Amino acid sequence: MTQPKKRPNWTDRAPANWGEHEAYRVAREIERLRAGRSTQWLADRTKELGCEVSRSVITDLENGRRRYVTTAELLVLAAALNVPPVVLVYPGPRYEEYIEVLPGVQSTEIDAVQWFSGIRDHGYTDSASRPAESARLRGEYEKNIGRLQAWRRLLEVEHELAKPIPANPSEEARKLIEERLVRLRDERLERRFLLGLEPDA
Repeated sequence: MTQPKKRPNWTDRAPANWGEHEAYRVAREIERLRAGRSTQWLADRTKELGCEVSRSVITDLENGRRRYVTTAELLVLAAALNVPPVVLVYPGPRYEEYIEVLPGVQSTEIDAVQWFSGIRDHGYTDSASRPAESARLRGEYEKNIGRLQAWRRLLEVEHELAKPIPANPSEEARKLIEERLVRLRDERLERRFLLGLEPDA
């Protein structure tokens, strides 16, 4: 009887392409964040969160018999390990070092984090040899992330407005605080209007 073919692990066969390198990096960080806790513990935790990733899937991912991770798995595993998903994809710790952020594209890991998080002001598809096309792509990128950036700024304004006002400020400090609050409230109203959260006047 023919024996089933054994699936290679990370030791038998190192990551063979960019996609497998991504899975390998995620797997290593999952294993590190488990910090000695069992794969069954992690599987149970994902089940508690409503989307179980089985013990066998976690084990196969960590040892390399499985060389991909789905978006759903990434999100729930990150939640179970109490980190944002971007930390599983780009775990550092030397964020100044270069990684292959896309096939054949080198970038510092912190730049990759900023791109993944929608903070970087351009993507990785432009090229110095095609300035006109690069300008078009950068404009398209800025347009595509505009709504995310607007919501992010609105949240920052809301947080600023929620900060407690110092008790018994001087007259000069009180005036500065009031002027700042007026500016923030005006900006909040403007951004809410632009995001369609306020009715037309």
